[in-house]
Amino acid sequence: MDVVIIFIKNSKGEFFLHKRSVRKFAAPGFLGVGAGGKVKIGEKVDEGAKRELFEETGIAKTPKKLFTLTWGLWPILYNVHFYELTYNGKIPNSQEWEWSKWVKKSELLELLDKHAFYFDTTEGLKKYFNH
Repeated sequence: MDVVIIFIKNSKGEFFLHKRSVRKFAAPGFLGVGAGGKVKIGEKVDEGAKRELFEETGIAKTPKKLFTLTWGLWPILYNVHFYELTYNGKIPNSQEWEWSKWVKKSELLELLDKHAFYFDTTEGLKKYFNH
């Protein structure tokens, strides 16, 4: 299975943080940074990232690929492809999350140390920040 996570930041170095809806099947109530979701069968990973970004935020841009982390035991593997996007516009509210706001890197790192994110986002943020 392939999943994409797009870290969204602005030119001030703040990150787009949201609390996932408790009605979500995957990781309900956890914090998220940006947008993400499953890549559809037959869809290229980069196209899945672009689609998820647009579906969740309305942003029609191409995010930059960063790295991929893999979990699981063969033959069932869980590939998480991480991207980033710098965006300075307004991000509308979504059914995907309960609230959202822009936060500084220092606040994001504090939340990371408190295990506020689902494991894939946690591991991706650790790699992203060398934390």
